[in-house]
Amino acid sequence: MNQNPPTGETPDRPEDVRPTPPQGQPVQPPPGQPETGYPAGYPASPPAQQPYAPPPYTQQPYAPSPYTQQPTGYPTPAPTPAKKGGVPVWVWVVIGVLGLLVVGCMLTFFLITAAVQQAGRAVEESSDTLSASLTFLGFDLAMSVGNYEEAHTYLGNDLAGRYTPDTLQQRWEALGAGDTLSTDYSDPVASGNQVRLVWTISSDDGRQYPINITMEQMGDDWKITGADPELIPEP
Repeated sequence: MNQNPPTGETPDRPEDVRPTPPQGQPVQPPPGQPETGYPAGYPASPPAQQPYAPPPYTQQPYAPSPYTQQPTGYPTPAPTPAKKGGVPVWVWVVIGVLGLLVVGCMLTFFLITAAVQQAGRAVEESSDTLSASLTFLGFDLAMSVGNYEEAHTYLGNDLAGRYTPDTLQQRWEALGAGDTLSTDYSDPVASGNQVRLVWTISSDDGRQYPINITMEQMGDDWKITGADPELIPEP
C-alpha cells in the first residue's frame, strides 16, 4: 500500500527537525540561537583554549657522543707511550762517529808504526848483510892472491886461533896451486845477529868443497866465526 503523501502536499515532520541545507552552505541555527557559521556537526562555539604551560625541565643524563666510540670489529689502538727524558739520539750518533774516528786513528798509527819498525829491521838486516858480504869478499880475495896475513885478520873467535897465517897457507896449497883453485859463494842471509853463506872451493880436477860460513859482528867489524866442516878442507 502506497503511503507516500499525495502530490503537492508536504508531509508532516517534527518541529525540532530542521531540514539539512545543501552541501557547502551553513546550517541555520534553531530559533533563539546565534549563528556560528560552522557546518553541521560542529559545536556552536569553539572550545575555550587552555593557557600554555611549558613542560617542567628535567636534566637528561649525559650520553657520550657516538663519534667518540670505536667502530665495532676494529682493534683499539694502543696508547702512545709518554716520551721519556734522556740523551738525544744525535748525541749518541756524534759519540759513535767520534769513537770510530779514534779507533781508526789508533789502528792507522799502529799499522804505520809496525811498518816503520819492519822497514827499519829490513834496512838493518840489509846493512848487516852488506857489511858481512864485504868482510867475506876481503877474506876470499886475500886467499886467492896468497895474502894469508890479510886473510887471517878476517877470522874471529876460535877460528883465529886454529887457523894461523901459516896454517891457511899450508891448507890452501895442499888443495892445489893458486891458479888451479876457484871460489864462489852464495848470497848472504841474515839470521838474527848472524849472517850465513855457502863458500865453494873448486879445483881443476872437478873436485868441489862446499863450506858453510857463519859471520858475526864483533865491535864495529864483522868476523868469520864459524865454518862447517872446515874453513880449509884437507884434500
